[in-house]
Formats: sequence, structure tokens, C-alpha cells
Amino acid sequence: MESGNRTGVKKYLNAPNIITATRIIGAIVLIFLDIETIPFYIVYGVCGVSDAVDGFVARRTGCVTSFGRKLDSAADLVFYAAMAYKMLIPLLNALTTAVKITVLVLLIIRLIIYIVGALRFKTFVSSHSLLNKATGLIVFLIPYTIPYEEFFFVYSIVGCVVAALSEVYEIVHFIRLLKGGDKTDKSS
Repeated sequence: MESGNRTGVKKYLNAPNIITATRIIGAIVLIFLDIETIPFYIVYGVCGVSDAVDGFVARRTGCVTSFGRKLDSAADLVFYAAMAYKMLIPLLNALTTAVKITVLVLLIIRLIIYIVGALRFKTFVSSHSLLNKATGLIVFLIPYTIPYEEFFFVYSIVGCVVAALSEVYEIVHFIRLLKGGDKTDKSS
């Protein structure tokens, strides 16, 4: 009976889940660190790397599980909440009005796609496109760029262009799904 319990623990305590849990712990630590400090950037970087590699490690080690996917989603939620708490005011102060409006429009479009997709397909609908990944990387790097005002201005414009292209792709992909013409995986 004891060995069965160890097997159960092993099922949850594996490399990808430990990497994902690092993001949860790191996100909580970020709340207590000052932005634009070396400790903040190090912990933030570790969180980003954990997000980038946990799924890869899970696939390579054969540890892809329903629990792992749920843990990853929970880690993302905790990380995003911590970053919204830490970065919302600095971002609002740093972004131009035009960029704020563009970001708001892009977020509304993405939210509509998610809501309609959830209602239509009963699942989270998002493509794994290179543009989506590029947008995610650009968003992730924002804290590193804010201190450099002139660069940040150009960076935010480039980010909006890449995100807009990603949204166009997402809309086309979503319309294909609605028409039944794209049978690829709908969930991310």
C-alpha cells in the first residue's frame, strides 16, 4: 500500500509540475519586490522561463497530465494577477493614449473570441501561432523596457503592430473554426 502512495505522489511531484510550481512561488515573491530592481528582474525572468519550459519538459519526459495542465493554468493566473498588481500603474503612466486605446481594442477583440469560442465549442479557443507566441514574448519583456522611455515608446508601437497582426490571424482562424473548415485543436 505504501508503494502505491509513492506512485501517486510521483504522479504529481515530477519535473514539469515542480517547474510550474516555481512560477506560482515566484509570482507571490514578485508582489513583495520593488519593480526595476535586480531581484525583481531575476524572479520575473525565472517565472518566464518556467512558463516557457514546463510544457516542453512535460512532453519530453512523458509527464503530460490533466493535473499538469490545470497547474499550469493556475500558475499563469497567479503570475498574471501578480503582474497586473505590480505593473498596471507603471504601464498606464508609461503608455501613450493611442497605445492604451489600441491595447484596449485588442483586448476586447481577444475577449470576444474567447467568450464566443467558449459558448460555441465549450472550451478555451486560442491558436498556437507564431504571432501569438511573439505577442506573448513582447508582453513578457515589457518590464525590462519601461525604464528606457524612448525605447519603450517604439517598443510599445511594435508590440501593438505584432499584437494586431496576431488578432487578425486569430479572427481568421476563429472564423474557420466556426465554419467547420479547420479541424485543428481549438484549445491552448
